[in-house]
Amino acid sequence: MLYRFIVNPQANGGKTGTQIPFVRSVLDASGVTYELCETEGPGHAAELAQVNYDPDLCVVAVGGDGTLHEVCCGLMAQSKKVPLGVVPMGTGNDFVKVLDMPKNLKDGIRALTNATVRIVDVGWVRWEENGMAREEPFLNAVGIGFDAQVAYFSQELKHWPGMSGYMVAVIKTLRYWHCPDVNIVAHLANSECLRYTGPLLLATVGNGVSSGGAFYLTPRATIDDQKLNACVVPQLSTGHILRLLPKVVRGRHEADPAIETAEVTSLKLVSDTPLPIHTDGEVVSAQAHEIEVHIEANALPLLVPSAPL
Repeated sequence: MLYRFIVNPQANGGKTGTQIPFVRSVLDASGVTYELCETEGPGHAAELAQVNYDPDLCVVAVGGDGTLHEVCCGLMAQSKKVPLGVVPMGTGNDFVKVLDMPKNLKDGIRALTNATVRIVDVGWVRWEENGMAREEPFLNAVGIGFDAQVAYFSQELKHWPGMSGYMVAVIKTLRYWHCPDVNIVAHLANSECLRYTGPLLLATVGNGVSSGGAFYLTPRATIDDQKLNACVVPQLSTGHILRLLPKVVRGRHEADPAIETAEVTSLKLVSDTPLPIHTDGEVVSAQAHEIEVHIEANALPLLVPSAPL
């Protein structure tokens, strides 16, 4: 088996770049056949992931959720897909929370190189911007509204330690966010399962359980159940939001009567004002009025640790 490791040296505020020699030493000691490619800028990881299909090849994203997203985009652009692996070395590392990956880098690489292949679902989000239709896949989650605005502000704070930059972005967004009026209709298979009309704080559709590094907006999501999980939060008072945040961190917010959740296979949102969108934490639009999300079931082979080490 040949492993192509795609490393983003800028992940985690540039700390990932300093770890590349250690990654090489662990791989050399493991005895696996590999090549290590460093990204040179935005979009490069997707290019590096577009390789000719080989049944003995795996592509591994080394970095954060943004790196993983780009690699996923590159693989999804191909008709025949090689397995995807991930070595989490970013700030939030949201997607791997569903994989039971060891936190220690050495153990994580060892778990990856002894992993099994699991076929997982991939979500897609489509929207129109400046008269042009656009779409992006997402492996973990798509966020619309407040959480996408937080992701936008947090881009300038990635050098802050741990989750501190993200929390500052949350506070900043609380000051500036104005809830637009929206209409949301979601379906599970062919049956309507969620409908909301009114001012929106956020709508998140998750294939994974966590967003923003610590917020379990879709805690019951599963990556291979042919469904996505939607969480719709209406306009709330600042006090209500602040009381809700600790519950979201623990994934216990769904009991709040103001929040609507559902398993979905598709969702459509129409807004009276432009909305920001993030896919896997990466802001892809700030001007979307009509947004559609759907699932592509059994879309991508994923390397999953065979058992905890």
